[in-house]
Parts: sequence; C-alpha cells; structure tokens
Amino acid sequence: MQLEKGEKSRWILALAFLYLCIPVVIFLLGWVKLILSIPISLAILYSAIRAIQQEEFFQTNLFENKKKLLVIFAILTVFVVLSGVGGFAWQNRWDHMYRNAVFRDLVQYNWPIVNFDFEEPRTLCYYLGFWLPSALVGKAFGLQAGYWFQFVWALIGVFLAFLLISEFLKKLSYKTVLFFIFFSGLDILPFLLYQIKFGEAATILPRLLLGEHLELTLYKFNSSCNTTLLFWLYNQAVPFWVGFMMVLREKTNRNRLFTWTLLLLYAPFPALALVPLLVYQFFQGRRFRGEQSAARFRQFLRETITFENFTGLLIGLVIALYFASNASAGKLHIIALNRDTVIQFSLFISTEFIVFLLFVFRSSKRDPILWILFFTMICFSFIQMGDSFDFAWRTCIPAAFYLMLLVIKWTDTFSLKAQWKKILFIVAILLGCITPFMEILRTTEHTVAYYCVEEAASESLINDPLNSVFDNPKDPSYGNFIGDYNSLFVKYLQRK
Repeated sequence: MQLEKGEKSRWILALAFLYLCIPVVIFLLGWVKLILSIPISLAILYSAIRAIQQEEFFQTNLFENKKKLLVIFAILTVFVVLSGVGGFAWQNRWDHMYRNAVFRDLVQYNWPIVNFDFEEPRTLCYYLGFWLPSALVGKAFGLQAGYWFQFVWALIGVFLAFLLISEFLKKLSYKTVLFFIFFSGLDILPFLLYQIKFGEAATILPRLLLGEHLELTLYKFNSSCNTTLLFWLYNQAVPFWVGFMMVLREKTNRNRLFTWTLLLLYAPFPALALVPLLVYQFFQGRRFRGEQSAARFRQFLRETITFENFTGLLIGLVIALYFASNASAGKLHIIALNRDTVIQFSLFISTEFIVFLLFVFRSSKRDPILWILFFTMICFSFIQMGDSFDFAWRTCIPAAFYLMLLVIKWTDTFSLKAQWKKILFIVAILLGCITPFMEILRTTEHTVAYYCVEEAASESLINDPLNSVFDNPKDPSYGNFIGDYNSLFVKYLQRK
C-alpha cells in the first residue's frame, strides 16, 4: 500500500481539528465576555492552523479503495441513524430525555442561558459542546432543522473517528467497522449470574428478546461499549473518539495541551482520565541528567511552552471555571468498600478488561499507554461524584477504547494463533457482541413498531417529556445540568 503524502490526509486532520474547535469557539462567543472570548477564539483558530501544519501526514492511503470507503460510510450512517440522534429512530427513554431538554434550551433561550423564574437565578451548566453548531441551525431554521443537523454533525464525527482509527491501525478494513460497533465486555455473564441468583431465571429470555440494557447489572461499575455510548451518550462519545485519536497521534509537545483541552467542553470526565497519560507523554523519553542535561531541558521547554499550549491553558481555565459552577461539582467521595463492592468490581474488571488483556498481554505488555489508562481506570472506578456513579463510568472510556484498538491489532495475526486460543477468543468476542446487539435490537424493535404498528404510534421517536432542564427541580439528576448564578464564572467571565 502506497504512503499517502498528499492533501487528503491533511484535510482529514484539518476537519478533525475544526470539528473540535468550532463548538468551543461558539461557546466562548456565546457565553464569555467579548473582551476575552474574541482574542481567545482568534488564538484557537490560529493554534488550530499551526497544529494542522505541524501534524504528520497519514502513513496509510485510506482513499485507495473508494468502493470500500463508501460501503463503510454507509454502514456508519445506518449506525448513527439507529442511535436516535436526529430523531430518525427511537431514542432511549432516559438519557435522550435530558439531552433533548438541553438542546431545546440551547435553541429557545438566549445565550448565555439563565433562568430567572426561581428565587435565585439558575444557569445551564453542562457538556454543551456537541450541540452548539446544531443549536445555531435550530435558532436560524427551527428546532426540527436543528435535530436533523445533530445527525449530520454526529455522522461527521463518527466518520472522522473511524478514519483516525484506521490510520492508527494502518489499514482500512471492514473488520475495524465490526469491532467499532460490536466490541464490548462480557456483560451478559454478570446479567445471567444475578438473574439466577435472585430467582428470576425465567425472565432472562423475554428480557433479552426485548433488548435488555445489560451494562447496568453491576450498577456501581460500568464500562459502556461504543454502541451504548453512541445510543445514550453521543454528546460525549463522538467528540471524545475524535479527540482521543488526535491525542494518540501527537508526536511532540507543541500541541499536546491544546489538543487535550479541546475535549473538556464535550467529555470532561474521560478527558480527566487522560491526564496521567498526558503527563507521561510530555516527559516521555526525556533525560535531564548528564552532560547535556541543561541543553535537553531548554529544548524541552522550547517544545512545550508554545503559543498553542498557552491557548490550551486559557481554554482549560475558562471551561474549568464554567464547570465549577455546576451544582454537582466538588461533591466527590469514595465508593463504600464492602463485600458487595468487592464482588461487583471483581466481576466488572474480569468481564470488561481482564478477559481481553489475556489475549493481548504478550504483544502489548510493554505498551505504557495501556497500563497508564488501565490503572487510571481502576483508581477512578472507586470515585463517586454527587449521587450518581457517572464519574467512574465515564473515566473508563479511554481504557476500554484503547483496549479495543489493541484487540483489533492482535487479530492481524489471528491465523498464526494456537487453535485453542482462537476458539476462546471467538467465544469471548461473541459473548461481548450480545451487549451492543441488545442496544440495536431494542432500538430497531421500537422504531419498526413506530413506523409499522398503529398501536405503537403514540410513542414518539424523539424522547421529549421535559420541555426544559429547569422544569423538574425535584429530579435526582437535576443538579447535573444546573449552575450557580453566584459563581466566579458568572460574576467575572459570563456575558450579561
């Protein structure tokens, strides 16, 4: 396969940076005082141009087989349609309810969003980045047009992520698409164990036929597969996939902080899980002892203290202050350690990670990225923020995604493996496939019922019982979306 040194790979990198930068710029101009937001936005655009110029070209010609690329694009399009993003297919009844309320507020309220209907004014404070381009479309052309553009924006992100994954793996392959959609931990095993334990074995088959959501069996510990992330948490997952692959591509320190901070507005918890990896990457291969220690340190500073990273620092500070105003921020504590916690974590770590680490260990045992993400995931799995376990669940995303990449690489030499190892791997993969298949099955059943069965037509595809995130203060999840009007961000940075 010939090396690609042309403009096509440059355009992919440019689109990836723009995909991450545009919503951040929209947020700054819409929420932050213009005296700050305009210069920071210009700095972001300038830094993105410099970063694009400094990025290495792709080493794989992903456009060599255009027919294969078109088929893959079609598969990913169906994948995004089934996610419910855009409202073309049935949306999961819990998470989409809140996400649609956030989007509706972004379209209907003036920016920055402040609700004065309460005794104390309340702001909208959430991971807004994904929706901002679509919200602008919604403001200009109506709410429905905004929903449709959500689909377009999600599809662009998923396709960009897939191209970056293919470059990382050094080939364009249908196999990669299948792993991207169907790779998952063995959630079916804890589900079966707990149903049998509580005497509900008779309900197993009926629940599976309805597309059971398997990943909440071990409620304290959770590592969602890509399909679940897209079908439930698309606003965090899609930009994170793009940004994570860009972080992995960085070869020098010039853009590391800038690229990483672009993730904060979309997926702060997964981005936080990348901090130990980021620190390692900054100092990777650096030796500051010996005769050339002073020269090496000066070179390190020249590569690290750059305009791009300084811009990233500004982005990080502004977004950190914005999230600090959230009602649930700062309420961190350790999950109670008891017999039930130990059992759940043992099942979780075994079925989600260890089962696949056993296959890739020999080829990846010296991969520092794997072990940094793995042990970061373990530590963060016991941290709880507020009343939910979302912090622990979302900080698992980088480790699980990187493990998938290593498993795909491992399969390149599958034909050379021992027969028993092939059989075990196929069994593990097929058991894992049940989880994303359940997500697809549930969505497909409800979507077909909506379009084809008259009795089911009363249930809308778009899950919108909440008109606004401000509507139900008694909801346990209410604080996840609400900001303090007396916060430092509102007082000193937010536009009035």
